Amino acid sequence: MHAIAVDRTGPKAFILAPDGEFSAFEPEHDQIWTLDLDPPDASPFHLHTTYHLRVNSMRVFSNLLMGHRRLIKPDDFSLPPTVTAYAPSAIEIEYAFNHQVAVRFTGFIPEPDLLVGSLCIKNTFSQPIALIVEMAAILIPLGQGNPIHPDTIDHNHVLSGKTEELFPILFTSGGPTGTSNPYPALHVPVTLAPNEVENIQWVLASKTSQTSSFEAARNWTAQDWHKDLQAYKKSHQKKMVFIKTGQPDWDTAFYLAQINARSHLVNFHQTTPCTAFSRKRLTNPLKAAPGIKKERPDLTLLEALHLSQVLLPSHIDYLLKLAEGFIACIDDQGCLCSHNRRDITTTAINDSPLLANLCLMLYEICPDAAFLKQAFPHLRRFFDIGWLKNKKPEPANLPTWDTPEQLQLDFGLFNFEVWEEAGSGLDIRTALSPALAAMLLREASAMKQIAHILGERSARSWYAQWIKIIQEALNSLWVDANHHFSYQDYQTHHTPQREIYDFGQIQSPLKIDKPFSQPQRLQISFKTREKYPKKTSVRLEGVDSHGEMITELIQPPALHWINQRAHITTQKIFSALNVVYFEGFNPDDHFLIKTADYSQPDISCLLPVWSGGIRKEHLASISKSLIDGETLSCAFGIPESWHFNHPLPDGLSMPVNVQWNTLVLDGLAREGYAEEAMTLFTNLMTPIIRGLKAFNGFYPRFDNLTGLPIGAANTIAGLVPVGLFLKIAGIKLMSPERVAVWGENPFPWPVEVCW
Repeated sequence: MHAIAVDRTGPKAFILAPDGEFSAFEPEHDQIWTLDLDPPDASPFHLHTTYHLRVNSMRVFSNLLMGHRRLIKPDDFSLPPTVTAYAPSAIEIEYAFNHQVAVRFTGFIPEPDLLVGSLCIKNTFSQPIALIVEMAAILIPLGQGNPIHPDTIDHNHVLSGKTEELFPILFTSGGPTGTSNPYPALHVPVTLAPNEVENIQWVLASKTSQTSSFEAARNWTAQDWHKDLQAYKKSHQKKMVFIKTGQPDWDTAFYLAQINARSHLVNFHQTTPCTAFSRKRLTNPLKAAPGIKKERPDLTLLEALHLSQVLLPSHIDYLLKLAEGFIACIDDQGCLCSHNRRDITTTAINDSPLLANLCLMLYEICPDAAFLKQAFPHLRRFFDIGWLKNKKPEPANLPTWDTPEQLQLDFGLFNFEVWEEAGSGLDIRTALSPALAAMLLREASAMKQIAHILGERSARSWYAQWIKIIQEALNSLWVDANHHFSYQDYQTHHTPQREIYDFGQIQSPLKIDKPFSQPQRLQISFKTREKYPKKTSVRLEGVDSHGEMITELIQPPALHWINQRAHITTQKIFSALNVVYFEGFNPDDHFLIKTADYSQPDISCLLPVWSGGIRKEHLASISKSLIDGETLSCAFGIPESWHFNHPLPDGLSMPVNVQWNTLVLDGLAREGYAEEAMTLFTNLMTPIIRGLKAFNGFYPRFDNLTGLPIGAANTIAGLVPVGLFLKIAGIKLMSPERVAVWGENPFPWPVEVCW
């Protein structure tokens, strides 16, 4: 493991988990440990787990006692506990007391239900020293169980406990004695001459019976597991990219991100490796993860692209397996079902069109034409059938999103949100999306390039035609007056201004008698204070764009209630609205009727800069708006949305999304706007470093005003995009023997890279 030096004041995201490269994944035994370098209790640091929510808390820590006093005060340390080496399954912490005793604490997970380690204690003083080495554990069970306590098994003093089906046992070498005051611990008395070293081995086994835990703990204490640790360190070292900048905190963050990404790796079989990545392995139990059971990646393609920013090129083999997992899950209709957070429909929802882009990126690092040849028919099915519905390349409407969940944004899509109170509930299926057009263009370009590599001339010509059509459609979404790309109504191809905004208590009929300056789609939101109305319907009468009278009836399931709210969007376009009839509502229910608003921007409207197909003047305008701060503030990165024509909903927090910032900044760097990308990346690193220092993890989102983290810690979507940083600096790694360097480094200090 490469030497680092991180104490409690530095960036921290130290997690120990069974490494999927070396041990089989067992969901029922997958034990994740976190390191706390600044605990509130009487220990310099501790390792903590919940055994994936089987216990309230389980902590393991060590102390030294000299003269009947524990050395735990800050003044006791001549070197505070400092992480000096770290890998997904191993950690080393060094510290020293009063320039007299130096300690190295090692922790290692060789198997899913074992935590082994050692305490190496050296007398650095000029006189002999007598002390007591203490290994302690505190278990707080959930429900039935026994807190860990001193016990004797076969004449061996151990700490033993029980929670649910687990029987944790802590075992140490050196002939310890047990104590319960002030907490359960094993004590080993040690006397050291000057420069003498003592090694205490310890094992915490947490198996499903006391006997099996004890036997495992005793056996591992006796065997030389350090050889396994050394082999593990060597293997890990080969796949780490070490970066040195003028910001030591950044260097640590880049290092931690790579290890954190590796910690999401799981392996289903010990003998025949079958690897996958889990989105929330470090935060949630995986007992019932459906994607894991099917051995398919528990990620979306958007998350896979973000993961590639951290793990490529050093872990190309795992990313190839990840891509193969996606390809294997494409059905006959070209659908690659994604794992959405809150999808209430049973209809299969296709993942974002990013798979060919991912495969081409992998090919550029590992030029294996056989991989592309095997993947190409599946990629065609995903793109041609799943997204383009087998259409011919001729001017026509591009597809639309089926659900806001496909974009993996949070509050930024409030205009289309139906779950949250601040959501407007506009049907996203009626909106042409700049982000989807950008993804389709980038995907078509990747498909054309793959066809060229494989010598598929007809396919290359086919995708060349699609590139032209999609590029024209994408550029048509630019609104000169707004200086950005915008959503458009998929039928009218307009982003009309709001012409009606009426609200009040339900009354039927509701006379409107409002002609519109241009054809409009209508939107109605409802709110009830009582039980949901059962048989509700809404009928709108008005005039269409040809001057003909039209009527639209909306009833369940198109009208459904969520959290005492309901939203409907008309399928027909109205040039005038005359009257609205409400049936089945409660007398005190309230309504809000308005013309559909497609003008509200969000960060996905910036994705055309990543597409490689927009006009230079549009690119320059977007770049200027991101830097000058007049349109939106990017102090902590680009927010998910911002104030435009209408005020944002009251109390709506607008986060900065790490995953989407990465895509937009990648596009800027790709188009030659390295200075602008550098400025925005530096802004984004401010809350990321703060999250690591103050909140011990990588977070997917941050509050745009305060920079405070939002969401679960240590998910893939929150990792620092290491590859993006290198791209902005003008560096692209291909292999240990291949590197591309271009332009000038826009950062204010040199960048050193070692792999």
